[in-house]
Amino acid sequence: ANVRDFGALGNGTVDDTAAINAAVNSLEGVGGIVFVPAGTYPISGVGIRMKFGGVKLIGVGGGGGLHSRYPVGSILRRATPGVIVSFRDDDANEGLYDIGAEGLYFDGISAGNGVTAIFGYLCRGTFRDLVVDGCRVGFDFASNSPAGTGNYCDCLVFENIWFGRRS
Repeated sequence: ANVRDFGALGNGTVDDTAAINAAVNSLEGVGGIVFVPAGTYPISGVGIRMKFGGVKLIGVGGGGGLHSRYPVGSILRRATPGVIVSFRDDDANEGLYDIGAEGLYFDGISAGNGVTAIFGYLCRGTFRDLVVDGCRVGFDFASNSPAGTGNYCDCLVFENIWFGRRS
C-alpha cells in the first residue's frame, strides 16, 4: 500500500497523517507493506497507528548514514509534541505479530519534546535502518499497553538505528 495512493503528498507542508493511516488500515486482516516514498510527511494528532499484525512500515533511506544536517529519504516529521508512530493495538487485548519499520527518518526536531515510537504488546518484529532525530523519547516500551496485558515485547530485532539531534 503506497501512501501516495491514499492521498499522502510528502511535500513537507500538508498533514499526511490521515492518508498514511488509511494505507495502514487497508492492510487489516491481510498484512503487507505500507510503502513511504522519499519525501517529508508531516504527522499530527494521534500519529501513525500501526495496529495490525503482519504490517510493516517501509521507506527509502533511514539509518544508512542519513543522520546529517539535511536529511533525505522518507521523513516522518512531527512539528508538535506527540507520537510519530505507535506500534500497538489499542482496540484489542492481544499482541501484534510480524511487524516492523525500515528505511525511515523519524524527525521530532521541530517538536522539541516529541515522542517517536511507542511499543505495546508485540511479538516478532524487525526495525532496521532508522534515524530517530530530535525526539525526547526514541523508543518507549512502557506506554499504555492494552488493559491487562502489561508491557510485553518479545523477539524484536533492532539493527542500524541512529539516535541523536542534528545541529
